[in-house]
Amino acid sequence: MNRNIETVRAGWKNRLPGWMQPFLTWVIGFPYEGQQPSLGKKPWYLPMMVAMAFLLAGMGLAQVIVSRGGMTWLAMPVAWMMVVSGARTLQVQIGHQGVHNQLSGNGLADRIVVELASTLAGAQDFDGYKADHVGIHHPKLATSVDPDRIFTMEVMNIRPGIAKATNKRRFVRSLFSPRIHAIFVIGRLRANLLTSPPYRRIMAAIWFAIIAASIYASENRVGMMVGWLCPLVILYQVSAMCQFVTEHFWTRQRKPGESRKFHNGSLLLNRHLGDPLPAIVVKGLTWLLAWARWWFRLAFYHGPVRMTVLLGDLPVHGTHHIWPLCHDWSNAIYSYHELSERSGRGPIEVVGSFGSILDVVMASFEESEFTSSNVKMTLRGACEITNGM
Repeated sequence: MNRNIETVRAGWKNRLPGWMQPFLTWVIGFPYEGQQPSLGKKPWYLPMMVAMAFLLAGMGLAQVIVSRGGMTWLAMPVAWMMVVSGARTLQVQIGHQGVHNQLSGNGLADRIVVELASTLAGAQDFDGYKADHVGIHHPKLATSVDPDRIFTMEVMNIRPGIAKATNKRRFVRSLFSPRIHAIFVIGRLRANLLTSPPYRRIMAAIWFAIIAASIYASENRVGMMVGWLCPLVILYQVSAMCQFVTEHFWTRQRKPGESRKFHNGSLLLNRHLGDPLPAIVVKGLTWLLAWARWWFRLAFYHGPVRMTVLLGDLPVHGTHHIWPLCHDWSNAIYSYHELSERSGRGPIEVVGSFGSILDVVMASFEESEFTSSNVKMTLRGACEITNGM
């Protein structure tokens, strides 16, 4: 569950082929000792172009699947993953770095990029996101006014001082809750069509109209709704909930005599996906089953979660809070690791499955002192909180 990340990564480096190492580093979000990025310092626009390509190609693939029907529907999960990966990356990496002014270096250009990215993702506009994220989340991390913390505790009802198993059940129920998904949809529509600047409302209206017209013009409208709206709405929101609940240790309280800087550091964690390799001493059928399980989990569990939930630079998001203005964010897995090595500073590193990461965060909730909420969450308030998700 909380295995040493360096040990796991070193095992992969020593016992798996060299050609796999860049992919393995992407999955686990941690480089082996001395590893450098394959493409060098990537230009800021490359991750944006890749994310847009994934989103649009996934929507195109879904359209092909719907039109052809039959056994091609078996490929729909691939299209869904592409759409979710592209849309979420546009929000949590491109939009995120844009509101930190870390894209082109030009304020107007960064605003244009973020407005385009957030429109395609159906997410919050530049001004609203910057106000919530840069203005509140960073300086007031995990406080009673942090929108991400409020979402976790007040919308999803995950509480401190509650048994871990109870909070896990609440988490799972939230992922399937029609009420929470409705709140999410209303919040996203509100951010795009009501509270954003006029030019941004026009951009959103045009994009939504293109989606609606394409679905209406299809011979299989229900199929197109499944192919497009399922990933753009439901699965996008499931991904967001999984990300935000495990993003920080939301309820760790500041201890007497503890500095604010030290306390903020204790709220941070990096989330790494991957299992240690089977033991070398394992033989025979046990060896075969152990390796089959390892490869299966890599391909059908860790890989998809990395692609759709902990995407982009999210595995090292905790380190981002220490160096939020790192310019080499497109190589964050490498650059943040180097900064941590040089400074001796870094978040708690958790490695394992998404379930084990969730387990660590829920244990933190359970260990925290129960506090009654002062927030009276109305429907409108809940919708406002989901604006920037």
